[in-house]
Amino acid sequence: MVTLDNLFNNARTGVSTFTANREVSIVDIRLSSMYWVLVVVTGIYVGYDISYGHHYLEKTIPTGTVEGFGLPGTMYDTDRPLPKYCQPPYTDDYVDGTDDWTHVNTSCASYPMTEVMLKRTPDYLFFATTLYERTYSITDCSVASGCTRQTSAVRMLPGGSCMCIEYKNHYVINPEVPVCECSTDT
Repeated sequence: MVTLDNLFNNARTGVSTFTANREVSIVDIRLSSMYWVLVVVTGIYVGYDISYGHHYLEKTIPTGTVEGFGLPGTMYDTDRPLPKYCQPPYTDDYVDGTDDWTHVNTSCASYPMTEVMLKRTPDYLFFATTLYERTYSITDCSVASGCTRQTSAVRMLPGGSCMCIEYKNHYVINPEVPVCECSTDT
């Protein structure tokens, strides 16, 4: 037989009981009420923050713009001679006292268009002519091989570590020949 008292007790048990790895029953109705009030307040706050605070529910229609693209042109033709900047004096070492201006181990290399062309629409298109490669190795200075205290241009780090930097600079072969199909209308 269903009575109002049984319904109230079932509702109270349902509200004051939750399941984790074990079933936990909160005996004091005040503690259970405080728990559910906090759950509701937290849900309202999260809903408000998502809806109004950060505007996650605003809809925008994405628009794509194609303002320009690069084509390789004759950049990868094998019958073209190497440019003169791939030979000395253009490939000579140059150091101006800091790591930022250390141009050693310079050579020429062919790169894919994805490495050479940098595009940020709507109005930026750049073709790289030089790419810098820096390899940092940090080792324990007491180790006999690799980066040690005797390595040239070694940097001593706290804790007995040594840091060495290997520099490589690459001129891109024929970067001036890619074709830029750029639109002029905005």
